Amino acid sequence: MDDNEAGQPALPTASHPASGTTGLPTTNIHSNTVCPSQLTSARERLAWEEFIVGVGPLTRIVYARAVQRFVRHLESLGLAVASATPRHLANYVESLVAQPGHRQQRPTRCMAIRTRKQHLAAIRHFYHHLVQRHAAIINPAASVRSPRLIVERGETVAIRPEHIRQTLATIDTTMLIGQRDHAIITVLSFTAARVGAVAKLTRGSVRLDGVSPRPRDELLILEEKNAKRRQLPLSGELREVLFRWLQRLGPGDPDGPLFTSLCPNRTPSRPLTSQDMLRMVRRRLCAAGFTDSNLSCHSFRAGAATALLDSGLELTKVQDLLGHADPRTTRMYDARSRQVQSETMDRLTRLFAG
Repeated sequence: MDDNEAGQPALPTASHPASGTTGLPTTNIHSNTVCPSQLTSARERLAWEEFIVGVGPLTRIVYARAVQRFVRHLESLGLAVASATPRHLANYVESLVAQPGHRQQRPTRCMAIRTRKQHLAAIRHFYHHLVQRHAAIINPAASVRSPRLIVERGETVAIRPEHIRQTLATIDTTMLIGQRDHAIITVLSFTAARVGAVAKLTRGSVRLDGVSPRPRDELLILEEKNAKRRQLPLSGELREVLFRWLQRLGPGDPDGPLFTSLCPNRTPSRPLTSQDMLRMVRRRLCAAGFTDSNLSCHSFRAGAATALLDSGLELTKVQDLLGHADPRTTRMYDARSRQVQSETMDRLTRLFAG
């Protein structure tokens, strides 16, 4: 009996969009996780669906793009997905080149090591489901060695506290959009949270109790990656900014987003995404006179870690704030090592030049 006759529902592909409801979770044809048309059998499409729903929402998009690109590469070689060997996969990972983003004019360059590692991990994860569903005999990525990468220091540029204060001072909080942007930057700065966690904040995430005198009853609840949940006490300027923002919003659903798009053409307003916040942060930084293109939302996290360590706070306490499982990850956020290394190199230059 053919796979398509075994009662397996058809999944949407680029050439065959979904129509109606099936027994399996359907994939939105307009999303980046659509099933590649090269996966023709029901077993392959089922493996794809399990591969997609088995990871987080952000990883899902990145992994799907990596596998879609690899499937297109196999199609150009005239190979089926189940026919790929470790040699094909190793050559593919070594020859990966970076693709410029939208409206970017960049010369062709080799893909970064961490991105190639990510692609290999996605393909390995996909073939694991193919083998589980008997759509492939072996997992060709299992024996391919991942590119080696040793990171001793983070690459995120840390923003300085005085630059944050200057940026906040340039925002006009009398306007609704200005007060919203001021609140977002304040949360990024005072909590050292990832931008993804800030984008997930709801009205109910801000626990304000004006009756109780105990500060521990007022919390900001962050939903971090890997299903981690952090509760930070609200006090000082952070509490005041969030309190004024909630007052400006007025009554609403506790499950509703805390920060929404204020575009007049969108009704109702949609929640701000991480990319929306990144564009907003760069726009506000540029308006304040900071045109460094390397600054991002993550710069606030690195800046908080550097400022706390520079003030003499213990590494373990900074690690607890950032939510890192390994203190070595926290050390990577410490930008002071760059300054120490720069001073050392300057001294060496003076000694040899003199």
